[in-house]
Amino acid sequence: MVNKECSFPMVFLFFSALFALTVLPAGAAEFPARPVTYLVGYPPGGQADAAVRILANVGQKYLGQPITVESKLGASGQICADYLARQKPDGHTVGHLTYSQTHGEYFSHFRDATSTSKDFRVVAQYMLNIPVVVVRADDAFNTLKDLVEYTKKNPGLTYAPGGGKGNLFHVSMAIFAEKVGIQLVDVPTKGEGEIVPQLLGGHLRVGVGNISTFIPFLKAGKVKALGLIADDRYADYPAVPTFKEQGYDIGMGGSYQAAHVPAKTPDSVVAKLRDVIKKTCQDPEFISGMKPLGAPVAYLDGEAMEKRVNDITSLVVRVFKQFGYIK
Repeated sequence: MVNKECSFPMVFLFFSALFALTVLPAGAAEFPARPVTYLVGYPPGGQADAAVRILANVGQKYLGQPITVESKLGASGQICADYLARQKPDGHTVGHLTYSQTHGEYFSHFRDATSTSKDFRVVAQYMLNIPVVVVRADDAFNTLKDLVEYTKKNPGLTYAPGGGKGNLFHVSMAIFAEKVGIQLVDVPTKGEGEIVPQLLGGHLRVGVGNISTFIPFLKAGKVKALGLIADDRYADYPAVPTFKEQGYDIGMGGSYQAAHVPAKTPDSVVAKLRDVIKKTCQDPEFISGMKPLGAPVAYLDGEAMEKRVNDITSLVVRVFKQFGYIK
């Protein structure tokens, strides 16, 4: 026998719950429903690839699903970014990307891209790259001022931005050269790994790349650092001053590495991924694993991250317009 007084409320509650489930964004209710694939556009064995693998290993215990790392190499990471932009926006494919890869519309002078900044959502920053300017240990340059004074008298000093043109090493040095009124000539390289052999062989005088690349050679006394493109000094090398401390505020505070997802990924999924990355960044296992890489753990999300991206955009647009890279 049906209880007429209870039947209507029960039916109403049932359909209300069903309706609530149906209006959730696709993929939000069940995320994560399966293992998450973490894309990285840098070669195995490098800083970025190692960092992603540490993040995946530690982060999966907070996600509740395995995180597998997959390489998508080519075009200075642009292949990885373009691939991510085409994936289903359900949070199950995440990409380790930086500014120059997610903002392909500004870098068309250097490489082709099928994606633009409108195709991505930044989840969270979890590490910083600390760019540093280095020379051979026996070079006469000891400070950035030495480099500037020499180059004003001898225009056309050659330097190598790790990874070639169009990345933030190159942008930073272009801003620096413009600010101090010197002429620098960038020498193409396939990656930061080529810089030290060229320095030591006398084929190149100045190199710019992540400090992690040069740590073994700094420790061995084969190269020396002239300045950091960073907001603060690096704890492991506190004697190396920043550009700003030496009177050259170029507006760049290092480059970020962050998790990104396709633009239409639901808010609830992004929130879950942010929570996982935040907890991972606080995990002693992750912090200790990252230390040897020379990449400080630095979590940032939301409005603060958006401001960081917008500030970089303002600089990039100004400099690229000046050099004719964009209109």
